[in-house]
Amino acid sequence: MSTVALTADTFEPTVTGDGITLVDFWASWCGPCLRFGPVFDKASKQHADITFAKVDTEAERALAASLRITSIPTLMAFRDGILVFAQPGALPERQLEEVIAAGDRFAIGVRGHTIDVDQPVEAGGTDTAPTPTELFVASVAGCVAHYAHSYLARHDIGSDGLAVTARYVMAERPTRVGAVDIHITPPDSLPVERRGAFLAVASHCTVHNSLAQPVAVQIELDAPVAAGH
Repeated sequence: MSTVALTADTFEPTVTGDGITLVDFWASWCGPCLRFGPVFDKASKQHADITFAKVDTEAERALAASLRITSIPTLMAFRDGILVFAQPGALPERQLEEVIAAGDRFAIGVRGHTIDVDQPVEAGGTDTAPTPTELFVASVAGCVAHYAHSYLARHDIGSDGLAVTARYVMAERPTRVGAVDIHITPPDSLPVERRGAFLAVASHCTVHNSLAQPVAVQIELDAPVAAGH
């Protein structure tokens, strides 16, 4: 597929469409832009399922300014209208392919640990990790398992055979997890008279409690971080 020239009028409708859209911000006087151009054009012919677009920053100065483009070339990648990548500099062919292959794969830093999330192949990902939604449901199951195991340890009851499974269904308008079904398989060593208390403790894990009560979630847009920082 050939590249598409974007203007201030066509930029938003293009990047908010379904699928992946890559946008190259360039100018005719920019040497690195001219070197990156053939790499970008070649990739556009190899990935017909992706929209490849270009913005001439000389002709579209207001658009470039509104997007805080301060260095060119700059490559932006959008997935279903969401900006998932932005980096200035002329990417070599291999690195551009890595951006394309990454799709919806992200690394999440948590207390010094790294957790990867991805999307299934049919959704445009590479299926190298669970989806954020699957990770969310798994966090509920993992928290229940932690509380269940803690109860057993506190009462000197063996945990061999303890298992927690989770299933979920999606809901729409807005798209969200509509229901989560958690099943706990207790160990044979759990006395019958303790099953009620065991379930009560496991059911009141922190993640479940957070879902059972209204959670204040605030999402804000920060200033972009300069490349290399």
